[in-house]
Amino acid sequence: MKRALDLALRGAYHAVPNPSVGCVIVYQDRIIGEGFTSTYGGAHAEINALQSVRPEDKNLLPFSSVYVTLEPCAHYGKTPPCAIRLVNEKVKAVFIGVLDPNPKVSGKGVSLLVEAGISTHIGLLEKECRHHHRHFLKSMRTKRSYVTLKWAESADGYVAPPSNALEQQNITWISTKWSQQFAHKLRAQHAAILIGSHTYFIDNPSLTNRQWAGKSPFRFIITRNADKFISLSRNDLKDFGILEINDSQQQHALQATSHIATIIRAKNLLEALEHLYTAGFRSLMIEGGSNTLQSFIACGAWDEAYVFKASKKLHQGTQAPKLSDLKPLGKSEADVVWHTLNTSF
Repeated sequence: MKRALDLALRGAYHAVPNPSVGCVIVYQDRIIGEGFTSTYGGAHAEINALQSVRPEDKNLLPFSSVYVTLEPCAHYGKTPPCAIRLVNEKVKAVFIGVLDPNPKVSGKGVSLLVEAGISTHIGLLEKECRHHHRHFLKSMRTKRSYVTLKWAESADGYVAPPSNALEQQNITWISTKWSQQFAHKLRAQHAAILIGSHTYFIDNPSLTNRQWAGKSPFRFIITRNADKFISLSRNDLKDFGILEINDSQQQHALQATSHIATIIRAKNLLEALEHLYTAGFRSLMIEGGSNTLQSFIACGAWDEAYVFKASKKLHQGTQAPKLSDLKPLGKSEADVVWHTLNTSF
């Protein structure tokens, strides 16, 4: 199963919105096939593993065990059910890391295997499999996007120098080349990325993935007034979505304009995350600014946080968000993933 998890990581940058699953086929302690989830719309891990089996080993499948990080699917989507394919191949046993919470699967894949007389085992390296599939599992259970917070802060808790330093182009980078590359890795792992309108106008960040394998996330700007973006004629907005949060909102609409890719309107952040999930965005990375990050923390609308801690002090500037004594609403400590990564500059 450890090998299956290693394989699953290889698909983590292109399988979205599908979960990136790993699969290994073993005959008498010898791996005869392995695979991971293809780009969305392509074959799943089990199918790729079966197709990797050499012709001379095909006859070994009825005597082989299959190790898969997530329950084999049991429904027809863009591809046929993997559970049925395993049944047709008459494999000897299937070891599953974690059950799939998708109502279209949720135990149905296991039932197909058991009914076919295949020895089926659930929970092998379950903790590790749950961690790997956390975006998919949590979003499927809560029906909202899985939210990852990310920022870099100085040793004394600032994310940026004073505004006058920025205006004079006297910029001090808090992050390092390593942490910047790691941030791009995180971008590749998420379906969407979000910044505040202030960050968009001041920094005009590209938010694309340029330093890691995989595609770039879809980009969103959060604002309380989408009209100010609708009235703009900036060409770069055609590749952005606008997320409008306004508690006086009378209708919750999903729309597009000639120069904005999509506009999602909601009364609050939690409702917005539900709309994003419905639109197909299973995971969302919040990259700034500080007020935007703090707003997600304040209402518990987050699941994971990466905080890059530098050794140098700025002494003044924009204060970093505060996570102390705060955790996502309705979750235990075990549900919270909090990483503190030390850097230097």
